[in-house]
Amino acid sequence: MMKQTTAPKLQALRIFFEFLRRDFYVYFKRINTYAINFIILYPLTYIISFAYIQAKAYFGAENVTQATIFFAGNVILLIMSLAFECTILLLFDLENERTIDYRITLINPRLILFEQILFTTLFSFLLLAPFFPLTTFILRTQFDSAHTSWPLLFIMLFLTCLCCAAYHMFIACALKSSKQIVHFWMRCNLPLITFGGFLTPWYIMNQYSSIIGKMSLLNPFLYATEGIRQAIVGGTMFFSIACCTLVLIIFSCIFSFLACHLFKKKVDHI
Repeated sequence: MMKQTTAPKLQALRIFFEFLRRDFYVYFKRINTYAINFIILYPLTYIISFAYIQAKAYFGAENVTQATIFFAGNVILLIMSLAFECTILLLFDLENERTIDYRITLINPRLILFEQILFTTLFSFLLLAPFFPLTTFILRTQFDSAHTSWPLLFIMLFLTCLCCAAYHMFIACALKSSKQIVHFWMRCNLPLITFGGFLTPWYIMNQYSSIIGKMSLLNPFLYATEGIRQAIVGGTMFFSIACCTLVLIIFSCIFSFLACHLFKKKVDHI
């Protein structure tokens, strides 16, 4: 009886990792494009534009810490963009080829979504993990990494990738048509990014307006940028790593649950 119950689970697990291996194989065939864009071109553009030119214009050459705080949240836009690019393919597949119909005959549909979330998380993290080391290497003393905890920073980057992957998988299942993508970015993602600490940390938003500060606490991506800033600069100005970790995991679970619920309605699986 034990062997009969464990055999299907092992088979499903093998298929799960086979799908994961396939996704890495497909994307790594285009790794040159992704590497040029997300490891070299975009980071260099962000570093020169936000961390060097704008930071100096806003804070001067002496206030390196403030410039670092200003720049640290910028990575959220890259993570959101990459996670969206990887997960939105599900929506296009549902509209056109519907290869997903074949997949759900091989494995539990929930596992298909979890595999996509896991792949997007790992792929995004691998591409964007060099972002801050590259920043430190290029800017040298113009980037305040004196108190940076690199292990905590990589943990926060990974959890941010996880939350963004789960969120965009939920969105891919929620959108009715690919024609809604532009409206979705304008009405949902841009406000979430802007009030998620993209340029300004929470304590500044809260000082300016307590209403904006309280409302922004509902934004999951605020905890991503706060955790990243805490790992890089440290201090009492930002949320603790423990708080950010907990909230990002909770939101990742919520988004994953919502994605499964909406996916079930879309494909009408049992």
